[in-house]
Amino acid sequence: MSQGRWPDGKAAAISITLDNMGEAAELQRGAWPDDATIGLHHSVTESLPRILRILGDCDIRATYFVEGWNAGIYGGAIQAVRHAGHEIGFHGWRHEPWSTLDEATERELIERSLNGFYKLNLTIQGFRPPGGILTDSTVSLLAERGFAYCSPAGADAAIDDSIVYLPFEWQGIDAYYYSEGFGGLRTAKGDQERPLNPDELVDRVESLIDQRIETGGYTALLFHPFLEVDEQRIDAMCRILTRVSEDDRIWCAPAREIASWITAHRSNFEADPKLDTTSWSR
Repeated sequence: MSQGRWPDGKAAAISITLDNMGEAAELQRGAWPDDATIGLHHSVTESLPRILRILGDCDIRATYFVEGWNAGIYGGAIQAVRHAGHEIGFHGWRHEPWSTLDEATERELIERSLNGFYKLNLTIQGFRPPGGILTDSTVSLLAERGFAYCSPAGADAAIDDSIVYLPFEWQGIDAYYYSEGFGGLRTAKGDQERPLNPDELVDRVESLIDQRIETGGYTALLFHPFLEVDEQRIDAMCRILTRVSEDDRIWCAPAREIASWITAHRSNFEADPKLDTTSWSR
């Protein structure tokens, strides 16, 4: 086990993160009905308040990666997340498949989104690429705009001259288990194509946590409010959050705080980031 990487002798670092807000991704995919009302998505009106209560009960401060489009639609919800002590990160403009973008489009979407967040008096330090994969231009564009970190798919934390990498692993996100559209990714990772159930999610994520404790590593666990829609899934999320909050070997903090620690202790983290470029489609 690696020693001395984390504050107070903690064995591992974990960020609890949320992805996607409202209709943004559905609009991007052309899946939002033309006659449906914008601004009343169930993931914001129903799921998010419940998740915020659960996070509060577990005394966990999370990072919510939000599409920039939402700043003009769900500004109140974004402020409620921030006022509850959580971090807001950037997750594309409207959940574009980030790895397919050219540099000019990336730059334009970053600028447009940051302008929207600025109107909410938000300073954004972190970025998670929709789809989990960066382009060759992403890191330099983020550094140019003062971002501290990015959170693509990969294994363990790292830092280079420009930015901190705080990756998630596919088996650490709820969509990997629940989403029909992740069948190809599950197959690529050695699982069956069928969706998995909440108990399987808990078993796998518990195992991932144990691995990070053993290796002294970092991972981001990832939940989507639009998928947390029934009692079994909510219970599974509660079990994972309770484990993280009660295990005194784990440092659980918003991604920006972990990025700040790594920047201040960079000699323990200077390595090529271990990124995962396994593709998936919905």
